[in-house]
Amino acid sequence: MVRTNANEDRYTFFVEWFDQTAELFRRYQLTHLAYLGYCTDLINRNSMAFPFEYWVSDFGYFLRDGTLEMYDIKNRRPFLKRCEFPGVAAKDLYIGSMITVYSRQLKIVEYADEFTRSKLETLKGRTLAMIKPDAYSHIGDILTEIVKAGFVIKNLRMCKLDRPAAEKLYRDHKGKSFFEALIQFLTSDAVVAIELWGDNAVAKWRQLVEEDLRPRC
Repeated sequence: MVRTNANEDRYTFFVEWFDQTAELFRRYQLTHLAYLGYCTDLINRNSMAFPFEYWVSDFGYFLRDGTLEMYDIKNRRPFLKRCEFPGVAAKDLYIGSMITVYSRQLKIVEYADEFTRSKLETLKGRTLAMIKPDAYSHIGDILTEIVKAGFVIKNLRMCKLDRPAAEKLYRDHKGKSFFEALIQFLTSDAVVAIELWGDNAVAKWRQLVEEDLRPRC
């Protein structure tokens, strides 16, 4: 792996990229990369789960100057030498994120070292926000307030919940006096589901809602 100044902080991830021309599934064990500081057996999957070949690389994002490098784990050699890459921002770096580097779509699947894990696992997170049927006329205002609060809107979709889905989503309220009315309300019309990303996302979203945000959502 390309070495850098030991005092230089960076986020390091494992990312996946599949080659659509291979039409062949291959599995790789990542435990041999213990010298990277942290790794897990990520690709020990059933061979029927994915139809294409997966290539796995170690992806590093340098915090101080916004440069990238990639290391080909399978071939044990640098895949992309350290370079500036403004197309990838810090907000894009979280588990499950899809990023594109020189036409290759990469999925971030795991932290590659304990520094990255300790920094991001506690500070970064995702949560689900929902705009209910009675707030459609305020969607623009709600989204504006969400962005002003520092969240990144990663996904947004309008959907119609059926009863089982609504009951599962609000299962913590089952047995309470308002539960039946809540389920009927949620299934009466479409809702807007929003995936939010940000520092301490769950707690931050709860605080925003508890501040009696107007319009309410």
